[in-house]
Amino acid sequence: MAASDSKQTALKRSLMGLGVAVGLIVVVLLWSRCATPSTLYSGTVTVDPQQLLGPVNAVAAAERALQEWAPGSEPQLVEVSWRRSGQSVRVTADVDGATVQVLVEDHGPAGWVVPHPPRPTEGLAPSSWWPLDDPPSATATDGRWQTAVGFLDAWLTGGDTSRWAATDYRPPALSAHYPDWRITGAEPEFFPVPDTDPAVSVVTIEYEADTPGSATSRTWRVHLAVAQDAAARWAVTAVAHGPPTA
Repeated sequence: MAASDSKQTALKRSLMGLGVAVGLIVVVLLWSRCATPSTLYSGTVTVDPQQLLGPVNAVAAAERALQEWAPGSEPQLVEVSWRRSGQSVRVTADVDGATVQVLVEDHGPAGWVVPHPPRPTEGLAPSSWWPLDDPPSATATDGRWQTAVGFLDAWLTGGDTSRWAATDYRPPALSAHYPDWRITGAEPEFFPVPDTDPAVSVVTIEYEADTPGSATSRTWRVHLAVAQDAAARWAVTAVAHGPPTA
């Protein structure tokens, strides 16, 4: 009799445990049907870039701009980095074998926007190059700027650079001339080279030039050292493809 009671008690406990388990499963199923499911979004971004927020969405805005710039392409991300201002992001991508960069700016409530078209960067290292801003209008009347631009035009087109260069300076010869070139950006300020007499300032200019014999164009950057000669005339004293060192 005692053995029978023990078996019945164990059976009741098993049934109760099973009932509790079934009840928990039902509760979980009901809760999952009523709760909002988590969703992982992937694929092409279809949201307007001006409504995208956050650094990750800055990349999405850049991807959208690249797809509009090169319809049918599938840009492959190469590099993402903050610019010095901290309010913009430089996105580098491979678009059908070409290295292209996009500048994305933070416009606060307006989100991330792409203010300029993407720029191809053939021949330039993505990790050491980013587009410069438009030259400040204040530099247009500065003698250093005027001298640098005048020299650059004569140098690239094969003209006479003597009017713009120091009398004892011979600029490096170019293997080809570029009759069609245009300024695309510049450093906002001239870099003073310390411990130079007369004082040397470096004017950094970014320009785009059509490749001779080809329909393509490339973006280049030069650093032109300018100083005043004995007659107080601004003249180019050096041409460098790397930034000056302090």
